Amino acid sequence: MTSAGGVSCPHCGHDTPAFDFCCRCGFPLAVEHGDVAGGPNRRQYAASPEEPAWGLRLTSTLFPQLPRTDMTAFRVALVSGLGLIVALGFAGLYPVALTAAAVLLPLLMVLYLYDVDVYEDEPLLVVGLTMLSGLLCGVAFGVALQHISLPVQRHGWSHLTEGAVVVRTFAVPIVTVVVAMLGPLVLLRHPRFNDVLDGVIFGVASAVTLTCSMMLIAAWPITEAGLQPNQDAAAWTQRLVEVGIFVPIIAAGAVGWAAAALWLRYRAPVADRRALGGLGTPAPAGLVALILVVAAALVQQIFGSLARFAALAVLAAVALTLVRRAIHVGLFDEADEAEPGPPVTCANCGRSTPLHTFCSRCGVALRALPKALPTQPAPPS
Repeated sequence: MTSAGGVSCPHCGHDTPAFDFCCRCGFPLAVEHGDVAGGPNRRQYAASPEEPAWGLRLTSTLFPQLPRTDMTAFRVALVSGLGLIVALGFAGLYPVALTAAAVLLPLLMVLYLYDVDVYEDEPLLVVGLTMLSGLLCGVAFGVALQHISLPVQRHGWSHLTEGAVVVRTFAVPIVTVVVAMLGPLVLLRHPRFNDVLDGVIFGVASAVTLTCSMMLIAAWPITEAGLQPNQDAAAWTQRLVEVGIFVPIIAAGAVGWAAAALWLRYRAPVADRRALGGLGTPAPAGLVALILVVAAALVQQIFGSLARFAALAVLAAVALTLVRRAIHVGLFDEADEAEPGPPVTCANCGRSTPLHTFCSRCGVALRALPKALPTQPAPPS
């Protein structure tokens, strides 16, 4: 289909320009009818159509508003940062590796917020209520955890009744989720941030910053042993990956899912409020978030090295899947009612598309692009 005339979308039934994708529901018009599902159940990820909706992708899930060109740069930065952490760990430079592990995800989140201008004209408000508040609370929690003695080498169910273990395994994770939600809850009332995607990003940013800063401060006493303490390099490197990558991702997924549920309930149209199903309403979503972070703390206490690594990897995969689903479904809000607007240039593929919900050329959700870009008028043809 290459003509500029309109066709009836076989999925949503509305008129749409005759290009590769429906500009309303994102249905891929270029494929045979019935071969690919459209709407929230379509197989392409709404924020990155070249990826599957149910795929396990870290970069496009944590940073969904990146255009295709920027996505590659962030992916390279993430892989390079992980490689640096591993290299420093095996070199025995644990204090340096710890700092790198604590800085990697928050730094990428700052660059992401700046790159996509997710905060529009309220940078101080958004950054202050997500990353800065997370940083300050993480530092405070980290200092408190330094005073809760818990020998690293002790594992097993028998220790779960000890006071310090109860605090670290149950109380701290629950308080972490609650505190990470405070900033997003304030932003929920702001009229500009009315998309589910906004809520997810605010929750992810807050949780990542809080968790990483808390980890850095709580573990900082290892620097007293010198730049290269005499420890098992493989074990310490594995632990750095767990606390610097897996644990922040689990927290980000938990808080992002809870925030998505709140935005759906209070900012989405009534018809879309149960789009994420029973677990995507505020109370069950909050419970899911608490279960995820408590489970992450629990496996770190009861499992040995390899089982702990595997369990945290599985929990991180679950957290990413939840956030990805929330983003994917949230991008379909209010897709049917408005008529297609004037031509604009898609920031993802660079081609002209009618202003609506999806790019009719590449299928990306226009709200999953930097806020300043998708509404640029297309140059005259």
